[in-house]
Amino acid sequence: MKKILILLISFIFCYANSKIDLKLKNLMLNDSTSNIFVWIIFKDKGSDTLYYKQNPHLYLSQRAIERRRKFFGDDQLVNFYDYPVSNNYINQIKNLGIKIRNKSRWLNAVSAFITPAQISSVSNLSFVKKIDALQQYQSPKKPVKENLPEVLHKVNNDKYDYGLSLDQNEIIKVPYAHNIGLSGNGIMIGMFDAGFTNLGHEIFSNMKIHATWDFVNNDADVEDGNDMGSGSHGTATLSCIGGFKSGKLIGPAFNATYVLAKTENTESETPLEEDNWIAAIEWADSIGIDIASTSLGYIDYDVPYISYVWQYMDGKTSKITQAADIAVTRGIVVLNSAGNEGDNDEHNTLGMPADGFNVIAVGAVNKYGSRASFSSVGPSADGRIKPDIMAMGQNVTVASSYGNNYYGSSGTSFSCPLAAGATALLLEANPYLSPFQMRELLRSTASKSDNPDNKFGWGIINVQKALEKLKANIMHSVDNYNVDDDLLNIFATFETFDSKLTAYLMYKTNDSNIFDSVKFTKYYGSVYVAKLKIDSNWNKLKYYIKAKNNSIFTSYYPLNAPDSILTLNLKPDSIEKYFKNKDFVLYQNYPNPFNPTTTLKFNIIKADFYQMKIYDSHGKLLLQVFDDYFVPGLYEKILKLNNFASSNYFVELINSKSKQIIKISLIK
Repeated sequence: MKKILILLISFIFCYANSKIDLKLKNLMLNDSTSNIFVWIIFKDKGSDTLYYKQNPHLYLSQRAIERRRKFFGDDQLVNFYDYPVSNNYINQIKNLGIKIRNKSRWLNAVSAFITPAQISSVSNLSFVKKIDALQQYQSPKKPVKENLPEVLHKVNNDKYDYGLSLDQNEIIKVPYAHNIGLSGNGIMIGMFDAGFTNLGHEIFSNMKIHATWDFVNNDADVEDGNDMGSGSHGTATLSCIGGFKSGKLIGPAFNATYVLAKTENTESETPLEEDNWIAAIEWADSIGIDIASTSLGYIDYDVPYISYVWQYMDGKTSKITQAADIAVTRGIVVLNSAGNEGDNDEHNTLGMPADGFNVIAVGAVNKYGSRASFSSVGPSADGRIKPDIMAMGQNVTVASSYGNNYYGSSGTSFSCPLAAGATALLLEANPYLSPFQMRELLRSTASKSDNPDNKFGWGIINVQKALEKLKANIMHSVDNYNVDDDLLNIFATFETFDSKLTAYLMYKTNDSNIFDSVKFTKYYGSVYVAKLKIDSNWNKLKYYIKAKNNSIFTSYYPLNAPDSILTLNLKPDSIEKYFKNKDFVLYQNYPNPFNPTTTLKFNIIKADFYQMKIYDSHGKLLLQVFDDYFVPGLYEKILKLNNFASSNYFVELINSKSKQIIKISLIK
């Protein structure tokens, strides 16, 4: 009786302990003897954080450090998430007789099987923040093998012969990228799956595999071997992203470098897979992957574990989702299969970690662009649109796990690596794109970008359209200039997806055959100006514009420059005649600088509707002066800016065809 009383008191104390998760407390009450798989989460990283901050090379490869440097700069290469878990804390846990399975830098935690009595002891340690039961989710429905159609592949003008894999590539416009020389070169992709057997298949003969690790069996062999788990699923997913066999199967990123992690044990569904995946993504991060592709998702799990319901697909509940989102903040583009649970009019059917805030969830379509009936739908439990994007996932050509055979298979398991391969092509085109920019790029150029929904997300990705958007866009017309004393100011508007721009006006005067250059500088917002000091001997200017951002592309205006160029007459009478043929002329304000009143003059030559607007130096609209119909004539507008601060502002006058801009200076 005394023993029972002591045990009861112990459980009452345990239940009152705020460090122990409620679900874990319930497990302890239901079974007081069995080992429970838990995460032990620490309050901090111990006393060595400054040392680890100053020495990131101790736990990150140079490639991983360089990836962070691209996005965060030298001052923010690493932070709390990156520092290793305190060895002192780990040793104190081990001293309680607990065998630690995995450590997580990002979650600042260790995983272990421990008894209820050990849970009570661990909760008394001052550095322990919380103890959570590690939930386990079961893989979505397995993909179904299908017979490949006995037809010849389509005849096309592509650089490569895709065989029966043409449809899965063409629907997301991969051949366009291949035709201009992109293949994933220089990009490192982490693949997380149930193993990768038959790496001797002809499809992998030229694949660059940088590292492998089996987190199920704790060895470097990610094929089947003699240990737990079958790798046929990983073979299929790896082949459709990066395989290469002319006339048979070509993956989008066939020239990328791969890091392979076996995280799923196909023989059982235990609480270990989530733990494996978290360990794998941190391992792959430390190596330096740029993209993570996972064709696994988790929803239900086996008895005696209690299944999660759709309400928990909220981007924050599961540890695997938390880790996936942290990976994105480390500079990794994370893509995950949305799931194969089909449609439900009442709630989402997603699998974790596709519910992540920053995870790109990939749904499946057939070769005609219709949504595959098995493809999981959103929204997330907190109302976000999911999936994010779509790619082909029905009857996708993949490599077999035996011999040099191929077959057709269906599932979001295959739309995800195809989308990840396409992502690698875009990242090759601009290695400085952040994961957040990449998600925006994929979404904004997909087939339903204007009207996303919870069955298609933003739609089927379009690599060609995305690559076009990566280029610097030049907007200019030959009349977009003015003359200020001896300066010729030529204006152009530039749009660039990555906010980086270097642009030059390439020009030659009179009949010279040699081009000189002057750099465009920001005028206001996205408007730039190239300033040339006019020589009295000049009578004409021939020019073109070229612009470069962080992408591999250089943009030109005109498009086929320098074979085609623009010509501007510079004789005074030519300029005067030119201005007389314009719709309107906006003159420089007077006085300038001013405080707080100035006069604007403009000459309306052609009747039309006109707008006058004032912008700040960042291009933000501050004031619309008028929006009205004007007949030809000379007009004046007195501008009073009593409530404006001292600064440079920009006045824009526009009609239905063109615009002119002047800079004004308010000095109080």
